[in-house]
Amino acid sequence: MSIETSSSASEDFEPLPGRRESLQELDRRIPDMTQKTRTTMAGVEKVWQPSEFLPDFSRQEEAFEQVRSLQTQTRALPPEVLAVLIGDAVTEEGLPTFTSRLFTTYGLPTGPKGDVHVHDGNLQKWFREWTSEEHRHGVLLNAFLRLSGRVDMPAYERTVQLFLKDGMDIEIGNDPYCGFVYTSFQELATQRSHANVAKLATQNQNPILAKICGQIASDEGYHAKAYIEFVRIIFERDPDQMMRALQQMTERGVVMPAHNMREVDKTGKLLQPGETFSKFSDVAQQIGVYTSKDYAEISGHILSQWKVGQRTEAGWQPLPVPGLGDEGMAAQHAILKRQRIIEKMVDRQKQKEPQKHEWSWLIEEK
Repeated sequence: MSIETSSSASEDFEPLPGRRESLQELDRRIPDMTQKTRTTMAGVEKVWQPSEFLPDFSRQEEAFEQVRSLQTQTRALPPEVLAVLIGDAVTEEGLPTFTSRLFTTYGLPTGPKGDVHVHDGNLQKWFREWTSEEHRHGVLLNAFLRLSGRVDMPAYERTVQLFLKDGMDIEIGNDPYCGFVYTSFQELATQRSHANVAKLATQNQNPILAKICGQIASDEGYHAKAYIEFVRIIFERDPDQMMRALQQMTERGVVMPAHNMREVDKTGKLLQPGETFSKFSDVAQQIGVYTSKDYAEISGHILSQWKVGQRTEAGWQPLPVPGLGDEGMAAQHAILKRQRIIEKMVDRQKQKEPQKHEWSWLIEEK
């Protein structure tokens, strides 16, 4: 049975060389992959849902006690940790909306005619499964913030609305190879961010939040493994083009999904796109939730996973990639040179003086 290609894009648009065939190969191999989403492996009836982490209001007396406990724990969180948690929540609420931006690529394989899911192929089904898991993260964090008693929810909701309205450009063009590099990196970045918030929550005697962020981080780890495997498969069949796409992404730098994040400040002023994200990333760096060192380590990790290079005492050295031609080798050397530069910049980076930031999201302590 042949795999058809999507006709949703303009008929005169031609996909980049090799992309259609690589997507077809991915589509064929997904059913045999061991690293998927939890839902695919366990079934929707067995995976966690946000309500399992939250008070059950069908049992009111117990629920009110649980809310009091949650608020008591959250009162001990430093404002910087809470601000980073809120920024993470904004990102999670917006991510499912942007999956169509990531993967509305011409040539995405479809299933046989007559399929109940509008001819969706395995890749399209996988993307929807991924989106359904990501959706739970935003729902859970939103509920936690609402119950915490420390968050100005209308201010938070305005930020989410602005985030969705402004949209994002993650600079992948129409190239699915760049898209898979992006998601591989981004899932590892969000895994680390949530895991570090979980550690800070534990240090500040907030086991409820630690459990929530730990669970979300675990999900992101599963997703990262899947996308890393996608790129590995593409390296098998189209090494030159995959290496060149990886070079493009490493030279541009991976733009965070919430890079346009902004808010309406406490004076009622509407900030410009990116102003709030600048504060958010500065605080995340200060308190060790997500730093330039994390960026360098994640970049090095995926290069090792894809066997692009290996780190030695002498620095990053290229590994032999089967089928790689001259252009691919040139790209490989450029990638490893860039990685060496990133790591040297981290080593030379000086600790900046912590800055105080104001947030419309936080309720003032009385």
